Amino acid sequence: MNLLNKLKRQGQIVGSILNNYESVINSMDSMANSAGNAEAEMSVAMDSIEYKLNKVKETGTGIAQNLFKREEMKGILDIISSIGSGIDFLTEKIGLLGTIGFGAGLFAGLKNVGGAKMQPLTVSLF
Repeated sequence: MNLLNKLKRQGQIVGSILNNYESVINSMDSMANSAGNAEAEMSVAMDSIEYKLNKVKETGTGIAQNLFKREEMKGILDIISSIGSGIDFLTEKIGLLGTIGFGAGLFAGLKNVGGAKMQPLTVSLF
């Protein structure tokens, strides 16, 4: 009787596995499709502006860490931060067109630094 109960129980286990096999197949298909969905979502995320900005930021950080010591880096970051704050202030006050005009004037002025000097006017009588 004990052997018969064990065989009956084993039969029930095998029967439930066979009955739930379709559920197992559906689960496996769902897992395979979710990998494709996750890949598509990651592709969308990688194309976002935030992702690209973070990538540039991290690349810049890595380059800076390779080139400069910690104390030098602090000074450089302070200078860059000050320049950025100045540009932010200018663009806030004078807008896009004013900033372009200011940049063009600055460029033209710097381009001519060290160029030919004005010569004094000389008058020749003969």
